[in-house]
Amino acid sequence: MTAFDQFERRLPALLDDLAVTRMPDYADVLLARTAATRQRPGWTFLERWIPMSALTRRLAAAPQVPLRLAVVFAILVAAAIVGAIVAGSFTPHRPAPFGPAANGQIAYVDGTGRVLVGDPVTGQSKVVVNGGDNNRLAFSPDGSRLAFTRPAPGGALDLLVADADGSHLITITPSAIAAPAFIAWAPRGDQIVAVDVTGTLLSFDASRKAAPTNLSEKLGIGSIQIGSGHDDQTAHVFRPPTGDELLFVSHSGGTRLQAARLDGTGVRTLLVPASLGPGYVTLTGAQWSPDGSRVVVMAESLDTTSHLFVLDADGGNVLPLRGLSSDPRDDQAHPLWSPNGTQIGFQHWYRHATDAGVDVNPIEVVDLATGQIHEIGPTLLNGATWAWSPDGLSILELPADPPGDGHLLIVNVATGVVTRTSWIMSDLNWQRTAR
Repeated sequence: MTAFDQFERRLPALLDDLAVTRMPDYADVLLARTAATRQRPGWTFLERWIPMSALTRRLAAAPQVPLRLAVVFAILVAAAIVGAIVAGSFTPHRPAPFGPAANGQIAYVDGTGRVLVGDPVTGQSKVVVNGGDNNRLAFSPDGSRLAFTRPAPGGALDLLVADADGSHLITITPSAIAAPAFIAWAPRGDQIVAVDVTGTLLSFDASRKAAPTNLSEKLGIGSIQIGSGHDDQTAHVFRPPTGDELLFVSHSGGTRLQAARLDGTGVRTLLVPASLGPGYVTLTGAQWSPDGSRVVVMAESLDTTSHLFVLDADGGNVLPLRGLSSDPRDDQAHPLWSPNGTQIGFQHWYRHATDAGVDVNPIEVVDLATGQIHEIGPTLLNGATWAWSPDGLSILELPADPPGDGHLLIVNVATGVVTRTSWIMSDLNWQRTAR
């Protein structure tokens, strides 16, 4: 037997010996290090969440984003979203400049000339502006600021603006205005317009960051009139919903109701008094409807009797206010649209035919759809300052004579129920807030 034969017979045994499992010399060190190392958690393995078939489908060549970076990015995105939501919850929500709004506080001037604000629900009030003889209160359309006039040396008036709580009080008129006949906020709350004693239309920056603008000069118009001398409203001049067109009665070259764009272009005539019938000589108290589609205007005759008319915004479809009498002795005056545009309130007198006597009626409200009219609140012997509540459900009245005697009355439009407040005042304005 050769040596090769002997080796061939022994080869299987040798292979069996070599195949026996052996523990390497460094096994103990390897086990100790492994035990001390934190293992990767199972949730970090992508294949635990996504089928391998989805991962291997033409994705092998795509750049791989580390999972840890993706998780951090997702956390940052979630934090940003939460932060935005929290920040938004602290941002005051403001009402639109036109249309119904929620009722806020009522600002008024007391017997000493101070400005106060009162809560109509609790009846509580507080002084927000000291100083005497303040007048012509006007909350900004968003309810955040309050404007008013105050006497200046020489008999003119300064125009002041403060936050609704009376803070940050500033005078926005570089020089005082001579007996302003109209004051109202622009819809965005950045300007206040006024008509001075000469009939000049002026615009003032509500934060006094810019010089005043002579709008009459910009529009190329002469002496004008806006509103009816009290109960001033933004919609008496700025057309809803954007406020980009002005409404005014021009007295230069004959009385006529006109409108013009803020940039001075597009001056147009909507109405002349003679077109309403014999005897009408002047117009006043014009006001845009809350949607800007129509206008209500007061037309006066030679004997100062007045009637109310409604017309489209383009000057067409001029009609007497539905449901009202055309009796020449029937005085209809100082109209105001309800916030939702479905009703118009006005003051009403009736002149006697045989003497100089006058029958005075309460505030009356006409439903534009039906023409039905109903009286609201008490009889106002010598008229009153009055206004709609922002939500349109009540009317504020300030009679100088009984039953008010200077006390503010809040009248429910639907029921006629009158709430007599404890506040004695000479001027008022109801704050608009978000619903």
